[in-house]
Formats: sequence, C-alpha cells, structure tokens
Amino acid sequence: MVLLEIEKIHADGLTLLEEYLNSYLKRVGNFNDVQSSYFAQLLSTDKTRQLDEKTSAVKEALTLMEQLRGDARVIQERATQLSLEKKELERRLQSINVEFEQLLILSGEKAKAIDQQELEAAKLQDEVDTFESTLAIIEEAIEALATIRKSMEAAREEFKNFKWKL
Repeated sequence: MVLLEIEKIHADGLTLLEEYLNSYLKRVGNFNDVQSSYFAQLLSTDKTRQLDEKTSAVKEALTLMEQLRGDARVIQERATQLSLEKKELERRLQSINVEFEQLLILSGEKAKAIDQQELEAAKLQDEVDTFESTLAIIEEAIEALATIRKSMEAAREEFKNFKWKL
C-alpha cells in the first residue's frame, strides 16, 4: 500500500505525500497514545490487583495473628492452671511421703511390738506348760499320797488289830 502511495506522489507531487505522511504519523501517534493508555490502564489494573492481593494477604495475616494471640492466651492460661495443679499435686505427694515415712516407722515399731508379744506369749506358754506338767505331777503325787494314806490307814488298822490280839 505504501508503494502505491509513493507512485501517486510522482504523479501528484510532494504535497500528497506530505499529507499522507502526516496522516500516517498522526495515526501512529494515536496508536501509540492508545497503546500507552492501554498499558497504563493495564499497569494500573495490575497494581490495583496486586494491592488488593497484598491487602487481602495482610488482612489474613492480621486475622491469623489475632487467632494465634488468642490461642497463645488460652495456652498460657492452661499452662498456668497446670502449674497450679502440679504444685498442688507436689504438695499432696510430699504430704503422702511424710505419712508414708510415719507409717513405715509405726509399722517397724508395731513389728517390734509383735515380736516382743510373740516372745512373751512363748514364755507364758512355757510357763503354762510347766504349770500343767507340775499339776500332772501334783495330781500323781496326790494320788500317790492318797494311796500311801490308805496303806497307812490299813497298816494302822492292822496294827490296832494286832494290838488287841496281843
């Protein structure tokens, strides 16, 4: 198309070429203006989109930060509660350990007392056995004395009878 216009120039002269060139340059300028405006609009739209994305990301980060702070408060409260429970359990454990030590001492004392009572019971059983055997001996002695007494009475009767016979 440009070649056709150049051929017309030879026929019509340079004025048409100047007009055509000016018209072409004007269209190129308009195209550049439109393109520049379009790129500026794209750039502005892209920046707006990026700004919106960044703003959204900041809002999400702030929301997450608030949630994390809330979680941190809950965790701190639970840690404090568990610390108090731990102290209470340690106090109870110490109390239980003291009671355990006292019971061990008492148990040892009771074991000694039981051993002592067993020794005393054994001694008393020995004494009872001795008394029982002594009672058996005494009963045998009483029976023997009763037999001797009967024998002596029989002998006395015989002696009386013998005296009368004399």
